Amino acid sequence: LLKAIKTDLATQAQDTKDLPINPNTPIIETLGKTTNEALQTLIKAGLNDAFLFLRTYNELSDGQKHRYQIARLTETPAQWWILDEFCSTLDRDTAHIVAFNLQKLARTHGKAVIAATTHNDLKADLAPNVHIHKQYGKQITIHYHHPKPPTQCTLTRQIHITEGTLTDYKQLSQFHYRSSNCPAPRRIFALKHKNQTIGVIVYSHPPPTCFGRSKKWKGTMQQLQQEISTITRVIIHPKYRSISLGTKLVRETLPKAGTP
Repeated sequence: LLKAIKTDLATQAQDTKDLPINPNTPIIETLGKTTNEALQTLIKAGLNDAFLFLRTYNELSDGQKHRYQIARLTETPAQWWILDEFCSTLDRDTAHIVAFNLQKLARTHGKAVIAATTHNDLKADLAPNVHIHKQYGKQITIHYHHPKPPTQCTLTRQIHITEGTLTDYKQLSQFHYRSSNCPAPRRIFALKHKNQTIGVIVYSHPPPTCFGRSKKWKGTMQQLQQEISTITRVIIHPKYRSISLGTKLVRETLPKAGTP
């Protein structure tokens, strides 16, 4: 079916299997006309860790390769994006995230997606306009939909925020660019998925000196320490990035911080 569609669409379609990929060049050098363009493209596809930018395609995990291919698709002029065996090799959490980001980028760029998959759990995250279910022999059903683009990945429904500890921070500190030390925490909140810590936010006492704040703050140091908290760390596990969990973590814990 995909081969027939590709033949009909000709140059209007881009199959991820046909993307020219240099497997031994750092991925940051394979996208965009400038470094900034490359960074923006990778970040929007969910590849937003600095250490990933210098990795080659061959050094990426299966999930990261899917994200990279989607990033490459956003740079093609083709109106149709074709993806065979979509997310077939990924764990289901990663599959939901990749599916959600794929439809978001496609709708943002005004592109159409044809994705073939053996999994039936991605429908809500892809929100397709046409769903073709091909079974054995001549059994086939076609459903037409007019969905509203999903505003959040279905995975976020299984994620909750709890009071956290320094242990939660240490589990994820390696993914922060300033992992060597952390100011003494005032409050810590953890983002949990299936009892696993996948995100953390650390509220601390404000530092004694801060140029910008000193222009406005007229209280004493004691008042400062009592009345104001500073967000010193927000970390999301790389696997779960690009589905607005950082925003969720900040927005839902600010009222619980105890101070402005």
